Amino acid sequence: MSWFSKLVGRGEKAEALPSDPIDAFWKWWERASVRLAAGYDRGEQPNEALVQEISERVNAIHEGLAWETGRGKSSQHHFALTAEGDAALRVTTQRWLARAPKASKSWEYYAARQGSGGDTRRTLTIDGREFDYADFRIGLDVDESHALVHVAVYHPQFAQLSEGERAQPLFLFLDDVLGEDAVTSWVGSVDSAGELPDGAGTAGELVEAVRKLRVDWDDQTVSLLEGKRDDAPVIAMMRLKLKRLDYLLHDHHLKLLLDLRQPREDGLCFGDENEELGAFEEGLLEELGHRAVWIGHETVSGQRIIHFHADGSPALQDAIQRYTDAHGDWESELTVAYDPGWEVLKRY
Repeated sequence: MSWFSKLVGRGEKAEALPSDPIDAFWKWWERASVRLAAGYDRGEQPNEALVQEISERVNAIHEGLAWETGRGKSSQHHFALTAEGDAALRVTTQRWLARAPKASKSWEYYAARQGSGGDTRRTLTIDGREFDYADFRIGLDVDESHALVHVAVYHPQFAQLSEGERAQPLFLFLDDVLGEDAVTSWVGSVDSAGELPDGAGTAGELVEAVRKLRVDWDDQTVSLLEGKRDDAPVIAMMRLKLKRLDYLLHDHHLKLLLDLRQPREDGLCFGDENEELGAFEEGLLEELGHRAVWIGHETVSGQRIIHFHADGSPALQDAIQRYTDAHGDWESELTVAYDPGWEVLKRY
């Protein structure tokens, strides 16, 4: 039996610190890192006081963050912050990382939990319960259209636990197998299983399924979708394979609504106007460049609805409005909403 090698912490509310808690953290870290590394090099785990000290500094950045340490890749040790799956806080951990010192012999730094590949010799211990990695099994359902793997995770201990109690070992296991960012980008729905799923595989098979998706992945792929909304037909062109973490600062959803001049009886678009709208959209994308990412568009109930994500800059919104006013005679409306989780893509 092996010990789960990563130290994970979460703190209580921190005492008053300098006005910028990220800068305060890195200033404090200059000396604290020496103490922490020295203890590890002697084969010692940090004492409760040091764990609390670290947690207070992390908690001062944001109460929703947690931290962990573990073996480094190039350095002896690593220190990582984790947003615990919160898309808005993942931006905060990236800002923290942007101010980190250069990696040293002792320490390297990450803005999310790092993966180890799911070594079957490991054991995860939580509240006195031991979850041997060798006993985890995973039901896999590969979704090529969205470039995701949906999983149902089984462990013999899960039969004795409620759904809520299974969540921590389940997600710590997945994060350790793939890394937190890879789970966010490549794993879709996550379920726990009290009974062994049919055809369940190992952690290695999950790693291989994600590797295959990465090989063939192209986020420029546009999918044609048809359906109904409030009994009205909808035709959509959407980039379903986009990965949120590739556009980390694009946390606002911009929706441009254009009223069709001559919609069909079913609310969809005729050929000539459809071509005009396509040219308009291409020109707008060229105008915006890297400042916004195009998610796709929908045609429904006499409207063309174009979806973007961007950083919420008023200047960008002004640019969209100016282009729309100058390149077409459609009645238009631009709406902007804070959307760190990119909810628009989850509809499809």
